[in-house]
Amino acid sequence: MSDPHDTLPAFIRESLGETHTSEADARELLGALASAMAVPPPASLRARLLATVDSDAEYLAPFKQRLAAWFDLSIDAMQEHLARSREALGWEAAPIPGVELFHFAGGPAAAAADCGLVRVAPQTAFPEHSHLGREAVVLLVGGYVDSEGRRWGPGDEHVMEAGTTHAYRTEDEGCLLAVRLDVGIEIPGVGRLGPG
Repeated sequence: MSDPHDTLPAFIRESLGETHTSEADARELLGALASAMAVPPPASLRARLLATVDSDAEYLAPFKQRLAAWFDLSIDAMQEHLARSREALGWEAAPIPGVELFHFAGGPAAAAADCGLVRVAPQTAFPEHSHLGREAVVLLVGGYVDSEGRRWGPGDEHVMEAGTTHAYRTEDEGCLLAVRLDVGIEIPGVGRLGPG
């Protein structure tokens, strides 16, 4: 006769050890455990957790240090720009539907570049454009698929050198990008965008 514990997950069998709990009792205990885990946290705990995650100090926190170095800014200055970008003020419409820009000055090593954030609405096609100089992008939120079929997502750094062209389409979530544009881009029918 087979041991009824043999049908239980290994971690349950190990925790029961040599006890002679019936399979039905073990399944009942497992069901009670699953039900207890499905109970949502108290509203006050949930509110505190969401407030912490949603605070300006935590906004895009995993990228703070990387972006500070990338834009040649202090971590505090970078955090200020990220916090300000959460407000409606400071964003401007780009000449491409569904695209918004948030500019800020980079530090000495990035002073000549166009630095900022770009917010692109879901399922937006950013048209084919030429890079007049180097363009570097770090994906912060969401993602896009470029004209070569490659998907770029959070944390990816996409660098386009002068003389290259590409286009992309955002996914269902849209995307938020950090952009450092050294010379500019040329978009047929739109014109030149970039520093200066």
